[in-house]
Amino acid sequence: MNEVWSIGPLLVRQSWVVLILIVLIGYFLSVQFFFDILKRKKEESEMFWNGFFAFFVTFQFSKLVLNPSVALSDPIAVLATPSGANEWMVAWVIMSIYLWWSTRVDITQRLNLFTHITGAFLLIETMYYAFFPFTTISGSIRTSVVLMMMNTLILGLIYFQHRRNEQVQRVLGQVLVFYGGIKGVLSLFISVRMLDYSLPNWFYFMIFIAGLITLSSQTKNKEAS
Repeated sequence: MNEVWSIGPLLVRQSWVVLILIVLIGYFLSVQFFFDILKRKKEESEMFWNGFFAFFVTFQFSKLVLNPSVALSDPIAVLATPSGANEWMVAWVIMSIYLWWSTRVDITQRLNLFTHITGAFLLIETMYYAFFPFTTISGSIRTSVVLMMMNTLILGLIYFQHRRNEQVQRVLGQVLVFYGGIKGVLSLFISVRMLDYSLPNWFYFMIFIAGLITLSSQTKNKEAS
């Protein structure tokens, strides 16, 4: 999908258009998928998009902070270079901190937001693997197919846990544990990607630990009640 379309003086890559469509369709599907699960309020929708904006701004501009010496001498050149895996990880951390702080007075809202974001990302990532396949495994099966299957199973877990009326906090914890744990273990042996970015295995294990903390908190709340 490296074809370039020319619209007057404007050059548009086909891959960009496909990626934008994947994000829009993934978000639309996540809204339908989580509508009955989360019962989103207007404030949660606003926070969702504020979090997305924080992610986008951080992803685009954190390279200035990550490359201070070059940024001081030629900031335009730094901004012109594509963001990479480091900026991707920083953007996730900043967005998570922002949403965590914004929902500090309403734990239910926090759980709903993080579950919706996690589910939306899983849908978007699964479609991305379908349109942008890649392989890092010697053999007939593509790495992207393995990751697609993993994401599909986790999405199925969300659906069936909801059908069993499991608490949102428990579902979120399980999803983070499975996603971070499976990708973390796989990354010890093969190169895996989060969308198009190859991240270090410790980042996936951080997601795994976040899931364990979420499950532990849910268990303590259940015992306290």
